Amino acid sequence: MKQPTSPFSTQQLLPQEETLEVLKQKGELFIGIPKENQYQEKRICLTPDAVNAITAHGHRVLIEAGAGEGAHYSDVDYTNAGAEVTKDEKRIELESVSLWISFGLSQGIFKLKYKEVDIAILQVEPFANGFTGEYAMINI
Repeated sequence: MKQPTSPFSTQQLLPQEETLEVLKQKGELFIGIPKENQYQEKRICLTPDAVNAITAHGHRVLIEAGAGEGAHYSDVDYTNAGAEVTKDEKRIELESVSLWISFGLSQGIFKLKYKEVDIAILQVEPFANGFTGEYAMINI
């Protein structure tokens, strides 16, 4: 019996690797960092080094004036890292991502907007006055 013949060599029939170009979609984040106003809260969620890394990738960071003072970071440190410093709390609320250390009902959790991303340590204040029920009521 005769072997079937092919116009292709054995090497040509083996699977070959092909590198395809992958286009990166560049998404820009708008990050707002408000000043912490919980009693004795001195931490801040991003250091100037972290802000520098974020802004180096094309994202925008807006920080409330004086937000880093408790952690010994000045507004100038954040400005040099690429952040924009503002005294207007309303501008920070307009950002699509907000970073907090501690965020409780007393800070106005009911002001959260639909499709807004808030990243924080959720401090469920003492279980008095039905706070947990209020969190559930707004789907948190």
